[in-house]
Formats: sequence, C-alpha cells, structure tokens
Amino acid sequence: MKPYYKITLIYIMFGSAWIFVSDRLLESLTNSASALTMLQTYKGWFFIIITSLLLLLLIRKSHLELESKNKEKVEIFNITMRAVHHILNNFLQKMTYFKEISQASDPEKKEALGHYDEVIKETSAQVIKLGEISKITPAEIEKAVFEEKSGLKNKPHQQNH
Repeated sequence: MKPYYKITLIYIMFGSAWIFVSDRLLESLTNSASALTMLQTYKGWFFIIITSLLLLLLIRKSHLELESKNKEKVEIFNITMRAVHHILNNFLQKMTYFKEISQASDPEKKEALGHYDEVIKETSAQVIKLGEISKITPAEIEKAVFEEKSGLKNKPHQQNH
C-alpha cells in the first residue's frame, strides 16, 4: 500500500475512533452543557496534539524508508558504474594486446593500427574520466563522457566523422 494511503487510512480510523469513544466518555462524565462544551474544547486540542504526533511518526517512518530505498539505488548505480569501468578496462587491455599481436604479425598495417591506437587511447581517457566522478549526477556523467568535440556533443545518438 502506498504510504500516503496508509497514513490517511490510519488517520481516518484513529480520528473516527477518537470521536466516537471520547464523545461517549465525556457525555458519561458530566450532565452540564457548559462543562461538556469546555471538555469538548480540551478534547479537540488534545486530538490535535495526538494526531500531530501520530502524523509526525508515520510520515517520518515513510520518509526514512524512502531515503533508505534511494540510498540503495545510488549504491547499486555506483557498483554498476564500477563494474562497467572494470569491464571496459579489461576490454581495452585485451584490445591493446590484440593490437600488439597484429602489429607483430603484419607491421605493414601501421596506419590502421595507428587509428586503432587512437580509439584505445580515447576510450581509455573516457573510462578514466568516468571513474573519477566524485558526485554522480547526470550532468557530471555527461560532462565526463560526452565532451565537446568540434562544436558538437559526441553523444551516442549522434555520429561524428
């Protein structure tokens, strides 16, 4: 059940029970209309104090649960980013090894291997920048990965040649 429904339902149940029980109790305590009016006023103030405390506790509990879930999401995101960082670093190391083997077996392809080297260096730099982000926000991730190049943002949906 959503917290706002739960809090509202508890308030309705508590308020209804309070009115029903406290009205009967006050009627049994006094026969005087003026005394009953005065007790009803005190009862109203007491109700406000008690329900305020009840709402405070329920809303605080709900807020703490939400905060805990948000912290867990951030932690999962951070772990995922570290895993991606690790995977990419391993991939780049394997690609560097592959380049060295290719270069040793066919040294004539220097130009192609030069481009290959450029891509590895560029990707390595982006991985390092991604790993250095201290406060993870969409803006910081974008700034680290999609740096400005020749006036255009190098985003996944755009191709720069």
